[in-house]
Amino acid sequence: MGIAVLHTATLVSYSEQMQSLSTLFYPQPDWIRQISGDWNLKRSTPELMQILYKVAGHGVGLGYGPFAAALTRASGEIIDCNVNQVTHQHDCGAHAESVVLQNGQRILISDGTVISDLNEYTLLCSGQPCVGCAGRIWLYRPGRVIYGASKEEIERIANFTEGPVAPDFWERAKSERSIVVSQDLSSSADRVKPLELFAKAVQEGRATPYLLR
Repeated sequence: MGIAVLHTATLVSYSEQMQSLSTLFYPQPDWIRQISGDWNLKRSTPELMQILYKVAGHGVGLGYGPFAAALTRASGEIIDCNVNQVTHQHDCGAHAESVVLQNGQRILISDGTVISDLNEYTLLCSGQPCVGCAGRIWLYRPGRVIYGASKEEIERIANFTEGPVAPDFWERAKSERSIVVSQDLSSSADRVKPLELFAKAVQEGRATPYLLR
């Protein structure tokens, strides 16, 4: 009898666990899909980065942090696209990169994809990952990471504190975790625009100035 009860309890627990996998960690604002369009389209990296800059900039006007990120397939389809939700979720860890890594993995699992990491996928970021997001990237292990605004631009324009990422961190991420990191250099004006919008919003009292994004 004890074994039967234990077995039933295990089945219930497993069922509840699988149900929870269909629930995203963070909400996906509807306006993001309106800007980004059909996520099933195959887009080039420059096209996807332009979408991120637009999403990040639009988010500033809605009270979000000036950062956006997307997890994509190698062929350019979007798995998840989201923004920095620190202020909306009252969660200091809800950076755009962290949001899409967590949501993206859950979306893939709920679709029936069996994965142990995200090495087949690409993480696109409107800004260079901070120290917290660097740790997340190490754990989730996307195969490629492409970012827009540099750490220096983020700190200088928007007055954020990005944290002490070790000088050899990304080299080790490549050699030890097969994570290749590069910067989108297509348009400096586009990549810093969300930061400039945020700085202006803070100056005018329309945005929350918080040092750790």
